[in-house]
Amino acid sequence: MAGVIMLLAVSFTGGYLFIEWLDIGMPFYAHVFIMGLIMAPVEFLAAAMAFFSGLSANWLLLKLFLERRGFKKGEAINAVPAISGMFGLFIVFAVLFALSPIHTVIFFGASLVYGIISIYV
Repeated sequence: MAGVIMLLAVSFTGGYLFIEWLDIGMPFYAHVFIMGLIMAPVEFLAAAMAFFSGLSANWLLLKLFLERRGFKKGEAINAVPAISGMFGLFIVFAVLFALSPIHTVIFFGASLVYGIISIYV
C-alpha cells in the first residue's frame, strides 16, 4: 500500500510540474510553441523529465490494476491496493484537470496509451 501512495505522489508531482513548466498558450500556434521549446531548453528538458516520471508512475498503477482485476474468491484482499490506486489516480486526474485541462488530457492520454502498449512487459 505504501508503494501505491508513493506512485500516486510521483504521478501528481510529475503532472503538476509538467503543467507548470510547459506553456501551451491559447490560442495554440505551433510555431510559437516550438520557438518556446527552443528558446528555453532547460524548462523543456525539466518538463519532459517530469512528464516521463509521472507517465511511468501512471503506467505502473494501471498495470497493477489490470493484473489484479480478475481476482477469485478469497483473494479480494490482494485487490485493495489496486482498487485504491485507481481511485487515487482518479483524484489526481481531477485535481490536475482543474489546474489545466489541456495538459492533463495530454498527460493521462499518453499514460493510457503507453500503459496499453506495454501491458505485457
